[in-house]
Amino acid sequence: CAEFFISFNGSPTYYNIESNCIGKILVATGIDRNERTSVPTQYLNKVQRWSSLGDRAIHRPAGDWQLSLIIPKELFYLDKITSLSGITARANFYKCGDELAEPHFLSWNPIDNPTPNFHLSNFFGKIKFQ
Repeated sequence: CAEFFISFNGSPTYYNIESNCIGKILVATGIDRNERTSVPTQYLNKVQRWSSLGDRAIHRPAGDWQLSLIIPKELFYLDKITSLSGITARANFYKCGDELAEPHFLSWNPIDNPTPNFHLSNFFGKIKFQ
């Protein structure tokens, strides 16, 4: 799966946006791994998705694949963002293959933890929207 976690305005609450290789998504909010609140469907439906593998269930794809998500600002409904222009946020991007023959975990910003845990917001990096 591919994952994007983001927090705005120094808030401890962050959004996790997770997608599998065919664009099926899970989006939730909270302050840590536990007690996540799912983002309402009305916001999930606004996320545009494209996968090079299509959108039908597949069994263990072989080879490369590509995924694109267009995430509207409305998805960040708790923060009531009217424009992302000029906003600085804290975030991280992840790729995980925990159920593969050779499990792997990758992150944009390093995570200093003995076991993979993408929900450690203290390891988020700074991003600035133009």
